Amino acid sequence: MKVGSGGCHSGDIVLFASFVCRKITWPIQGSHRCDKVGARPGPVPFPCPTAESGDQISSKERSVETRRNLLQAEMALFGKVLEPAGYMQSMKSVVLGIEAYIQGVAKPEEIEFVKKNLDAINKELVAVKGLMHDSDVVYCEDNITVVYYQLDTVVRADKQFTKKETEVFTQYVADYKIERQLNALYNRLLGVSVLANQTTLLEQVILDHKPRRWEMMIFCEKINFVIGIGLLCLFTHASLTGRDGALMMARWSDKMAALYQRMKVVSKECFHYFKEQAKSDIEKFVEAKGKMKNDEIASGILKTLEKNYDWLRWAVMVSDSSVESSEEVLVKGSFISVTQDCGLQVVVCYSESPSSLDKNKTHHLIGELEWKLPNPPPEVYANIEADPNYAKTYLAQRMLQKLDEGLGEGVTIHVVPGKLVMKGNFPQASSVLYEYKHRLATGTVCIFG
Repeated sequence: MKVGSGGCHSGDIVLFASFVCRKITWPIQGSHRCDKVGARPGPVPFPCPTAESGDQISSKERSVETRRNLLQAEMALFGKVLEPAGYMQSMKSVVLGIEAYIQGVAKPEEIEFVKKNLDAINKELVAVKGLMHDSDVVYCEDNITVVYYQLDTVVRADKQFTKKETEVFTQYVADYKIERQLNALYNRLLGVSVLANQTTLLEQVILDHKPRRWEMMIFCEKINFVIGIGLLCLFTHASLTGRDGALMMARWSDKMAALYQRMKVVSKECFHYFKEQAKSDIEKFVEAKGKMKNDEIASGILKTLEKNYDWLRWAVMVSDSSVESSEEVLVKGSFISVTQDCGLQVVVCYSESPSSLDKNKTHHLIGELEWKLPNPPPEVYANIEADPNYAKTYLAQRMLQKLDEGLGEGVTIHVVPGKLVMKGNFPQASSVLYEYKHRLATGTVCIFG
């Protein structure tokens, strides 16, 4: 349904706030990860909406001193996925600055503050494109943009035209039904409806595009940006027409709190398909490797994985196989593997919250296998006589089997009958790389908690 008649539109929603220094952080699978060795600290919990975010824009706040204090805040923070209180407070700062300008009481620094915000918004409006192909959202965004540009005209116009351009702006807010558009967009994002049962816009992005987590975070910034410029117009209009700005801000503060929580929940959907995407990333990198050395391949793959799946710890192991029997990937646990016909083998292991390894137990098990492995049965000796390289594969298989039995679940083990290159960001307490030397053969074992 058309937003102009109660619906909303979803198309190319643009990213805002490239000039904002705050970074999005979403908790991953609960705060327990900080209790594990090597776990990265989770985000600081954001405060609940406060009454301040919806306070009436009083005459006291309109004083020059108060407006100057508001100018100390970062510019247009509403372009980022912020906690509701910060979102609405930053909105109020810009609204007060515009109101002061229209009333002719703004100081030079206030005018500069407002214009810098509008300059940044204008730049981001034409910067990039969004993910969606929804005509309703396109329609909604177009209407919001038209009204915003008129607000920008109010601030840019010569003083003799300020009054007239302000009248046009207030008429645009009514003609384009900005409040209705914003509510319709919000309802589509969260699936709020008494009668309809439809997929929310956030869920639709996941289903249609399967974005990586960082791509979903950027898309959520774009959502906040579009809603933000709409609210900027709505709140400015409210202050000019004598509406209850405190009530409007309080309501939208609650709405943005709900949207913020929903964004965090939906972002976790990106975790369900990351293995498929990560394997594709690895395959593309390996196919385009050219004459890169193994350590360069490992470093390049690690860099790609760290960017696209930053909530995980990664270890990339690259080895070469010149023996047909050793083409089997000897690995157990949480891993992704890619092999090439030329013998290149890439094994990647991952963990969200690495746990520390019992190094004494681990080295004891390896030592027993390295020095106390029983003599191979006669048929194995026969194979070794026929193919001396078979001993490498046999010992590597035994190493994997016995370590898997001895270390139990929750551990990833990779063994190669030779040498490998390993690059990773696992903490030292959660990883082991060991080159074993048995009387029959040598090899390398990697273990990750």
